[in-house]
Amino acid sequence: MSKINWNDIEPILDQVLDVPKEKRKSFIEQKYRGQTELKEQIFEYLHSITESEGWLEGSDNYKDELLNGLTEVMIYQ
Repeated sequence: MSKINWNDIEPILDQVLDVPKEKRKSFIEQKYRGQTELKEQIFEYLHSITESEGWLEGSDNYKDELLNGLTEVMIYQ
């Protein structure tokens, strides 16, 4: 199984991301019917994108907590 080139799939993902979340699967299934390998790649990338959304939200709190934890470790050494 060959991987689809990112340059080929990026515009497809841009289009899919414009579709409401609840309609994406059926959109992909209909638009790329018969293109199993391409659909698998789209779903794989889409999953990665949606799972990573929001990971930077609250990053200031994360940095503060990390700094406080490191400071505590340094104090007790």
